[in-house]
Amino acid sequence: MSTTPAHPRTILLAQMIVAFASVVVSAALMIFAGWAVLDIAPPARPVELAVAFLVGYAALLGLGMISAAVVRTSSAANQIGTLLFVALMFFGGAFLPRTLMPDLLREAGEFVPPGLQALTAAWSAEAGEITATAGGQPFWLQIAIMAGIAVILSSVAAKLFRWE
Repeated sequence: MSTTPAHPRTILLAQMIVAFASVVVSAALMIFAGWAVLDIAPPARPVELAVAFLVGYAALLGLGMISAAVVRTSSAANQIGTLLFVALMFFGGAFLPRTLMPDLLREAGEFVPPGLQALTAAWSAEAGEITATAGGQPFWLQIAIMAGIAVILSSVAAKLFRWE
């Protein structure tokens, strides 16, 4: 790919667009299948869920792009990305109920990508209150921090990206 006249940032942007399109279609199909097949209630606040999903995914994608930019092989980048994803999911409460976590871990989990607390609160206000830390951080603060993470990590990845 280093022989292409395209700028690395253009390639990264195209990759982000393709990744976003595929994940949005997949998520929409999963939500529809959950509703149609498993009778799972649809999100209570679909616009907030979409915003939380897109911003959280952008932050994860930025993190993955940094890994891809600095690691020489795709296998190593995949392994690093998997480790980071598992750590972030732990802080977000995917493996251990957030109500059982110490306060520090719960508070950190409200701001780390992919924004599981924001996604939970957007899907069901009741579930969001149960999993939040002392009433929870404001939804839009969580979104703003994740958006900042997405912009910073994507910018760093674009700066570090090399064709080698």
